[in-house]
Amino acid sequence: MQGKKLEITTKRALQTVQKHGLFTCANPVLLMVSGGSDSTALCYIANELKKLGEIEHLAALHVNHKIRGAEADGDQEFVRELCAHLSIPLFEAEVDIPKLTAQTGKNLEAVARAERYSLANDALMSLCEHSGKTLSDGVIVTAHTLDDRAENFYMRSIVGTGPGGFRSMQHKNKSKQLARPLLDLTREELREAIMEAKEDAAAFTNNKGELWREDKTNEDTTNFRSFVRHKIIPLASERNEKHLETLRRTMDAIAEEDDLLNSYARKLLNETCSYFPQHKKAQLKPAFGEAEKPIAKRALYILMRELLPEEDRIEQKSIDAIMNCFENGVSIATSAQNIQGNFMVSSNIKGVIVETADSYRQRRKRI
Repeated sequence: MQGKKLEITTKRALQTVQKHGLFTCANPVLLMVSGGSDSTALCYIANELKKLGEIEHLAALHVNHKIRGAEADGDQEFVRELCAHLSIPLFEAEVDIPKLTAQTGKNLEAVARAERYSLANDALMSLCEHSGKTLSDGVIVTAHTLDDRAENFYMRSIVGTGPGGFRSMQHKNKSKQLARPLLDLTREELREAIMEAKEDAAAFTNNKGELWREDKTNEDTTNFRSFVRHKIIPLASERNEKHLETLRRTMDAIAEEDDLLNSYARKLLNETCSYFPQHKKAQLKPAFGEAEKPIAKRALYILMRELLPEEDRIEQKSIDAIMNCFENGVSIATSAQNIQGNFMVSSNIKGVIVETADSYRQRRKRI
């Protein structure tokens, strides 16, 4: 695929990859491809990076969530044809998310996300084995853009967020081996690159003449993200047509400060917290209470993130319950409290324990 705009977007994506150390040619790369404009552009850009020798082992994954019936089947067929056009090996998976949601009673988006990344991990393992690499060498690459990052920023501004929330999406998530090389590019820039390629007869179109697939549910502004995308961001753009770039600089500045504060918080935990992941249990020393409150609260957010399922939002009252166990720089004796996730917080002058309710009851029986 040729085109000046594609060349520019590829160059900028590569700069992001190199700046944030997202991957090298030694890493097998698995693309998450839905068929929308962003992930379609990701396929073209990854294909260009492969031609440049920046990617050696490349494959894609498409997951049909069975949420949108024939439309979802159309997405799957589009991705299949797109990847064949670009000679990108494709993993395909189908999972009935509505059925799983009904069975588990959990949020549909959370279930879909969990299933998607579980399938991605399986596909990445297969790609790594085929490439003669270990799973830890592999990288899952998503097509999140600056628009997505801005949407998250505004959504968190409206509903509230904890430490690190206003940095919005990160370029790299080490725990998931996840990379977002398009995070500094806008959706409009990506679409323009694809459309320019169409003029050069280099872009793929299906038998409906589609350059990418449109998810009609994204137009429904009763959905929170769609409301922000179609109502809030256009209004902000009226005041500053380059406001996404302005917001990017702001979020990057927040991210730098966030990294520094996190380093202080992790140092505090390393010095004052004993964590037992196999038992979902943590014990804080009395000296934890000597820390400045902003650092202590941030440390507790990090700790709760380790204890709770990833999809659970950390509640401020959980943080407050633990903070209230410290007074005048030391831990104090308080009544045990039940907090989110069915965890218990108990304390005395020897420290504070955060553990599951079952663990707490068993420990109390032995006393």
